Amino acid sequence: MKKAVVLLSIVLSLLFVLISCSNENEPYKLTRGDDGVYHLVIFDAEGREQFSTDQPKEIKVEKTDGALTVFSWNAGASAATRYTLFLNAQTGETSTPFTYVLCHTDKLAVLGSSDGITVRSIFDEGAEIVIDTFSHELSDSVEPFVSAELSEDGARVTVTYLSGDDYTKIEETFDISAADSDAQSEPSGFSDAGDHWLVESKGGKTNYTVSLYDKNGKVVVSYEDFLFAPPEVTETNDGGLALKRDFGSGEIFKAYQYYSFERDALSRVFYAVNCYRDEIICFYDSGSEKIVVRNAFDARELSLEFSPDGMTVRPAYLTAVKSAEFIDSDQISVTYYCGENGSEEKTVILDIASGLIIEQ
Repeated sequence: MKKAVVLLSIVLSLLFVLISCSNENEPYKLTRGDDGVYHLVIFDAEGREQFSTDQPKEIKVEKTDGALTVFSWNAGASAATRYTLFLNAQTGETSTPFTYVLCHTDKLAVLGSSDGITVRSIFDEGAEIVIDTFSHELSDSVEPFVSAELSEDGARVTVTYLSGDDYTKIEETFDISAADSDAQSEPSGFSDAGDHWLVESKGGKTNYTVSLYDKNGKVVVSYEDFLFAPPEVTETNDGGLALKRDFGSGEIFKAYQYYSFERDALSRVFYAVNCYRDEIICFYDSGSEKIVVRNAFDARELSLEFSPDGMTVRPAYLTAVKSAEFIDSDQISVTYYCGENGSEEKTVILDIASGLIIEQ
C-alpha cells in the first residue's frame, strides 16, 4: 500500500513538472499549482510580463497552422462564458480575452451575443463589423448562435443560429469583405465621470476601468474588466452609488455593487438583481433557487427568502424572476416565471414586514 502511495506521488509530481516545463521555450508559461489552479503568464519580446491569469478550470492551449497560439478556459458552463485569448508568437501581439468565440482565422474572430454577431480583427480593436439583422428572428436565448465559419478569403461568414420558439436551426451567409480591409475606423474611447466615480475604456472598447470615491476623494473600489458593455454607475434613491458590470447577456451575468456614503461601506457583489431601495435589495439566488430580500450592507439587519408557488427558471434568461419593484418601503411586487420551462408568468407581493407572500 505504501509503495502504491509513493508511486502515485511520483506520477503526480512528474505530471506537474511536465505541465510546468512543457512550454519553457515559448513566450508564455503555463503551470498548475498544488491546489489545482492553472496559472498562465505571457511575456513580450523583452521577457516582460504582459498578461497573466489564474483559473480554477483547465487552460487549454492550441497552436494553429499559422503563427497563432490560442488559449481558452471556462468561467462557466456555457459558450458565452468561455474565454479565448490569442497570441501571435512571431510579433508578440496578445489579444484581449474574448467570450463566445464561434470561429476564427489568423486575423479574424467571430463573436456571438444574445442579439447578433461581431466579426472583428483579433489584434486591431477598432476593426469590426456587427451583424444584428437576420432573415429569421433569433430565438429568445442567451446563446442563439450555434456555429460560424469564415471563408478562406475572409470575405464571407456563414452563421448557424436558432430561430423562433421551436429553436429551428437557420444557416445564413453574410458578406463581410470590409472586415479585412485596411481602411478601418479608429477605435473610439469611452469615458463617464461623476462627482464620485470615473469609468474609462482602456486598450479598446471591451476593456474598462471603473473607480468609486468617497466624500474625501479616496478610492473605495477600483476594477479593470473585460466587459460586454461599459460599466454603469448611478446614484441610488438614498444618496449612495450603484455599480453595474455586464459580463454577458441576461441579468444572471450582470454584477451589482453598492456604496453607502453614510455607512462608508461597500456591499458585496450581487447577481440577478431585481430592484433596490433604501439599502434593501431584491435578487434571485440561483444557488438556493429563491428570491432574496436583504439589507445590501448587513444581512443581520434584514434577510428574507421567498419561494413563490411554482417558480421556475426560464432557460433563456437563467433566472426565475422577470421583474420586481417596490410598491412601498415594506412591499415588493414580483413577476416570476412558472409553468413548464418558465412559459407562464405570475405576479405576487412580497411583504417584508411579515415575511409572507401575498397572492394577487
